[in-house]
Amino acid sequence: MVTEEKDLSYIKNDNLLLDQLRKSEARYRLIVENSNDMMCIVRRTDKNKFVFEWINGKTVKEISGYTSKELENKSIFDFVHPDDQKKALDTVFLGMKLGSATTTIRMINKKGEWKWVEVRGRIFKDYDGEYKALLVGKDVTARLLTKEKLVQSEKKYRSLFNHSPFMVLILDINGVIADFNPMVTEIGNYNEEDLLGANFQDLKDSIPPQYYPKLIELFKKILKEGKIEPLELQFKKADGKLIWVRLYAKLIKVEGETFIQVILPDITDLKERNI
Repeated sequence: MVTEEKDLSYIKNDNLLLDQLRKSEARYRLIVENSNDMMCIVRRTDKNKFVFEWINGKTVKEISGYTSKELENKSIFDFVHPDDQKKALDTVFLGMKLGSATTTIRMINKKGEWKWVEVRGRIFKDYDGEYKALLVGKDVTARLLTKEKLVQSEKKYRSLFNHSPFMVLILDINGVIADFNPMVTEIGNYNEEDLLGANFQDLKDSIPPQYYPKLIELFKKILKEGKIEPLELQFKKADGKLIWVRLYAKLIKVEGETFIQVILPDITDLKERNI
């Protein structure tokens, strides 16, 4: 009787353990199948051939258009851009050496479109003792295109900044000069070392003293209101000649930081014509 009760107890515990395992497996399967990232297990069949053994079909189909059946036992390199083949293979061998690796490569979807995919991989040993790789892929095409647009926009702005016929300075919110274009050093008696990191109030060689109180007032106003009405003032060139400039200033955002953009066009001819 005692033996039967023990046997029943063992069976009950085994069933409870199996039930917990099934629930745990179902929970993990649910997480994997509904992941926003593409996941796959890749095994090595020969020296340089790595084939899909398993994928989270729902997500992969949504992103790439391929079904699990279409990818099963296909080489992962069949979907990698020719120019990225070596990079991908080098990353695979690096992952085999270090245990994990990450790269960004172009892969083709079912529509024939090349998409940038960030791939993170980790080597593991399965129940049969065979080494395989778990790969997690994220489509980063939109992110990289946005980044490229920002780079191109920055290049365009930098070109306009550098080739502007006006003096242009970028100040931080403390009045420290963070950047300036070549016209500032060409017209003023300054070199790069004098300007970068200096406060605009230190430009005493170029700005007559009677303008300083007004400049301080405008500096405080722009920090409070974001922009100011243009101010006409004189500016001393490197040769000592005084010219008239019109000061425009406004707050700008650069990578989340606040700066003041100052533009100083030469209006000397205009002033002299109106005298």
